[in-house]
Amino acid sequence: MKFSILRPAAVALLLVTSLAACGGTAGSTGSQGAAGLSGGAGEAGGDAGQCGKTERTITHALGTTTVTGDPSRVVVTEFSFADGAGLLGVRPVGVADDSDRNRIIQPIRERLGDYTSLGLRKSPSLPVIASLRPDLIIIDAKRNADVYPQLSAMAPTIALTSQEGDLAANIAAMRVLGQALNRCAEMEKAVTGLQDKLASIKTRIDGLPAKPKALFAVAADKTFSAHNGAAFVPSVLSAIGLEPALPADQSQPQADMGLETLVATAPEAMFIANYTPQNPITAWRANKLFAGIPAVASNRLFSVDPDVWARNRGVTAAEMVAEQAADLLLNAK
Repeated sequence: MKFSILRPAAVALLLVTSLAACGGTAGSTGSQGAAGLSGGAGEAGGDAGQCGKTERTITHALGTTTVTGDPSRVVVTEFSFADGAGLLGVRPVGVADDSDRNRIIQPIRERLGDYTSLGLRKSPSLPVIASLRPDLIIIDAKRNADVYPQLSAMAPTIALTSQEGDLAANIAAMRVLGQALNRCAEMEKAVTGLQDKLASIKTRIDGLPAKPKALFAVAADKTFSAHNGAAFVPSVLSAIGLEPALPADQSQPQADMGLETLVATAPEAMFIANYTPQNPITAWRANKLFAGIPAVASNRLFSVDPDVWARNRGVTAAEMVAEQAADLLLNAK
């Protein structure tokens, strides 16, 4: 089902109606400029001075939104936001889970308990969201930007970086989420815990004779999408001391890559999230060029869980990616 963007007058009318039904207070303003969509200055950790206030003005990627009280009927459209809420003891009433609860990694799933599925993350069901009578909605700043006006009419809506953000952007998003939920101290504890965990894992990685340049990629039916230093997983690997095989490119954090380009990139370790059993890697294995890639020649070609490494982001996924990367490299023979 497609939804059209509401005209301002219709948005205002819906806002009044929704607030009357939900008994909340909301206000959202902002534009969808390029900086906002990429999680730019508007989302650089927000304004921690808002914490503790009954009425908080939250700065986010698509503008500012007023949140009142301690939201309890929270709806989220990304796994990282579900993770952030769960870490603070808040169980969202609705989660966009791609209609498959098992795509949410187990530690997050256990914290969430029961919730209503909103369907696909890229196109969550607006009627289902409305039926849940939320008092706070958290959306991906790019993937869900087109429905921001409709959602803002239902409840206070905050747009944060997840899909195309690196580790720093995801941490900044978690801090803004903490402000919106009025649980900043708890979120700071979670962020500090992550930073300490990464520092500890880096110490393990530092014990390697030589730290390899690492490439993370997602292999689907006909595509091999390589992530550079501006993407989430490579930035996590960088935090534990592994230099990305592809330097950061903020304009395009990930791009499809062919065998010749992969050979020229010459990664010394490769972590591949296989979305499908048959993908370009399957065919490349028979090619002598592929066998000569340093990561392949040194037995550092690793198949990793797509849910942990590709679909989930945030605090819990970052810890799991770092731990698994260290274990795989230290146990490689």
